[in-house]
Amino acid sequence: MTASPPDRLPIVLIHGLWYGAFSLRPLERRLARNGWRVRRFGYATVRHALDSNARALREYIGTGPAHLVGHSLGGLVALRMLERFGADLAPARLVLLGSPVNGSAVARRLARLPAMGRLVGRSAGPLDAGVQHAPRGWDVGVIAGTRGLGAGRLIQPLPRPHDGTVAELETRLDGETDRLLLPVSHTGLVLSRTVATAIDGFLSTGHFPEPD
Repeated sequence: MTASPPDRLPIVLIHGLWYGAFSLRPLERRLARNGWRVRRFGYATVRHALDSNARALREYIGTGPAHLVGHSLGGLVALRMLERFGADLAPARLVLLGSPVNGSAVARRLARLPAMGRLVGRSAGPLDAGVQHAPRGWDVGVIAGTRGLGAGRLIQPLPRPHDGTVAELETRLDGETDRLLLPVSHTGLVLSRTVATAIDGFLSTGHFPEPD
């Protein structure tokens, strides 16, 4: 049987801390309208450790191959999965949406505040340290938001540009293939039509289209 071309592999979407798989429904619909087969991976962002969620993601993907799109913490789950459990998974493409691959100052601050650490739970360590290296053989596109709207900036001052929760410099990944900055907030990364169009372009070609 002939393999599907790289631009039409199935897509697995991975949500961020506190968001849940339902948050990815708008993005799923937009990508599906462009002919993609899309699934949403749900996991316990606070109760389970990063390795546990990464292993669960590998099991969810199955025999693969599949493109991956991770929002915020979801990008760290994808990177850890590929690093530790993805040796037998054929390379495809990965898009990171506001993922703090160099650690999150907001999450670090939350974890150290009395009675607030439970809000981050077992994700505190990964969000502090990040996951800094692109997986070998994969094209990795990074989208960072520059609209600084969100509660994160009230918890911890962030260097500009930022998306209200994650600073652009926190999203810089060693070995990334392409990078795109868009005027959206952290939540807007999964709601924006422009972001969906950029994801479609990267998964199809390995590069982001020029913004209008």
